[in-house]
Amino acid sequence: DLGSNLVSRGGAITGKWTEASRGISGSVSGREAGGAIDALVEAPGFAATLSVATRGNRQSFSMRSQGEIRNVSLNLTK
Repeated sequence: DLGSNLVSRGGAITGKWTEASRGISGSVSGREAGGAIDALVEAPGFAATLSVATRGNRQSFSMRSQGEIRNVSLNLTK
């Protein structure tokens, strides 16, 4: 159960995220431009890169970390 509160100003993204089932929260920082977001998601003992891209009727999501789950990728088509 993920939640976030993010703000984008001039292409810079900052904010906070929470994961309710594990009681974890942390920060998000990154950039957005041209339908793509590249961000760093951090919490105590955890860090991951996050990429989201939307092009036409397709959206892709990728998250990479050095933790227990190292790579998650999703490709969606409408």
